[in-house]
Amino acid sequence: MLAALTLAGGCDNKGGHRLPTATASASASAKGSDAAMPSAVASSTRMSPSKYAGRWEGTYRTTTVSVSVPAGIRYPAWQKDDAQVRVGNGNIHFRVADSGLITGTGEGILGKQTITGRLDDDGLSAALTPLPDAAEGGMTGVLVGPLGGDKIVAQLHVSDTTGDVVREAKVTLTRAAVE
Repeated sequence: MLAALTLAGGCDNKGGHRLPTATASASASAKGSDAAMPSAVASSTRMSPSKYAGRWEGTYRTTTVSVSVPAGIRYPAWQKDDAQVRVGNGNIHFRVADSGLITGTGEGILGKQTITGRLDDDGLSAALTPLPDAAEGGMTGVLVGPLGGDKIVAQLHVSDTTGDVVREAKVTLTRAAVE
């Protein structure tokens, strides 16, 4: 995913690099330059807006996760999971940029989180990270899922910073009614 984010980040021209355009190609051709770039090539260097751009939102209800420990390894925290800790409801909101990159927030039983990732034809892939000012015990994890029409049915997998508390949830995300 890092490679995809780096590649997508390099396409937005925020670095001040001059991108070729059809107009530049036409004027170079008019001057008789051998370096003229065909407009089809020039237009392919531009990123088209994501068809998924806009706001998305969804809710979840976390459940406990059974963690298997290999024979001979004793790890009491996973054997005595308090099924009431971090089990409950939450909300996720994010915006998809024209590049397909997403940024947003989550709040609820898992604490306050930032959400960053990507949404494209392959589906959703995002990381959830506790906000710096979130209460101790914030949960970190991933949100992944395929697109299904105008909604995403994703899986949320999170744990606390020690790995002692592991939770998951099904999250159904839809486009927000208001931009």
